Amino acid sequence: MIDGRAWIECGAIRLTSPTPSGRSSSRCCPLTVAALRQAAGAGFDAHTWRLGRALDTFLDRQGHWQGRVETCRAALRAAERLGDPVARAVAHPFLAGAHTVINQYADALGHPERALDLYVRAGDTEGEARTHQNLASLWDRQGEPRKALEHSKRTLVLARAAGHRRAQADALNAVGWCHAQLGEHLAALAYCQRALALLQQLDDRAGEAAT
Repeated sequence: MIDGRAWIECGAIRLTSPTPSGRSSSRCCPLTVAALRQAAGAGFDAHTWRLGRALDTFLDRQGHWQGRVETCRAALRAAERLGDPVARAVAHPFLAGAHTVINQYADALGHPERALDLYVRAGDTEGEARTHQNLASLWDRQGEPRKALEHSKRTLVLARAAGHRRAQADALNAVGWCHAQLGEHLAALAYCQRALALLQQLDDRAGEAAT
């Protein structure tokens, strides 16, 4: 499966508190979502979109998917009110990811396409590559490997242009996965072997194992 979240770097904040068993508690979820609503209602748009972005992974891992859609939508609206193209480009894929997890593909699709337009106009090669990988993941989940392959190959071209070796390995794996889904096994093997060789050079054990 193609990982559409590769290359996304979010600020990490601790949102859970340890329980006596050492596990994390999600009791703070209503409080964090309420904090975002309050920020949005008070017109603190810069805080709202950043908080929505920071909450994304937490809500996803806790299984609060409807709350994730709500926070990502609020973050995007705040970014649009700010008129900040960078914030908008970041917020669109987060909302797409939130819709994708609950299989709302029609709602998801337009967001990475809008982000892609913003990144292209800004000349942001890494952002463009991330968004192509998001689109590849979205099409892959819908059983459209040919469309996913097109975006995965574009990701690979852009990752090479940016000199981002770890992203190149991810893209090589994604291209290999798409070829495998299409029954093109020799091509799949070739791309995955190239990904493996690159991951070994990077001493990325987790990446090697996944490949």
